[in-house]
Amino acid sequence: MSSFTLFRFFCLAEGRQVMTTRANNTRIWHAHYTTSVQCTDGTSLPANIRIYSPMNDIVHAENTITLVYARAYITNDSTVLMDASHIIPCPGNPDEDCYQDSVPDLPNPFVIALGHVSGRAGHLPDGSRTFPVAVSKYVRDNTQLSNIRSLHIHILSVSLLTLFVKWYF
Repeated sequence: MSSFTLFRFFCLAEGRQVMTTRANNTRIWHAHYTTSVQCTDGTSLPANIRIYSPMNDIVHAENTITLVYARAYITNDSTVLMDASHIIPCPGNPDEDCYQDSVPDLPNPFVIALGHVSGRAGHLPDGSRTFPVAVSKYVRDNTQLSNIRSLHIHILSVSLLTLFVKWYF
C-alpha cells in the first residue's frame, strides 16, 4: 500500500472546464487550475490541480487562494499533478490589495505519504538523516509513482517522521 497526498494553500490561476470521456464512453467534467508548489529549498514546481465539477459550474476567479486537499503525482519533468477532493476558497476579493492578509501563513504543505524507502539514507549539514521514499497514488485515472525525499528527526527521544517537499528523482 502506498499514498501521496498534499494539504495546503494554493493560489489558483487559468481556471477552465475540461470534459473527459472515459473508457466506458461516459463523460465527466473537471475544473483545472494552474498553480505551483514551493519546496523547502526555495525552488518551486509547476502544478495542475483538477477537481470534479458539474458541466456548467463556474471556475474560481483568477488568483483565488484556496485550501486544497489532493492526491498528488510528480511527473518526470517535475510537474505536480493533483486530483483534489476538496478546494476551499479563502473569502474576499482576490483583486483587492488586502486579500492575502487574511490568509494564514503556511509556507510549506502538509504531506501525507506512505511508501517504501527506495535508496540509501543521506545526511543534511545539520546532521539530520534523509532518505528517498517511493510513493504512489491514483491520479489522473492511473496509479502513478513518485519519489520524494523525507527527513527523519529525533525530538525528546521520540522519533518523528516528517516529510518535507524536496522532490528527489
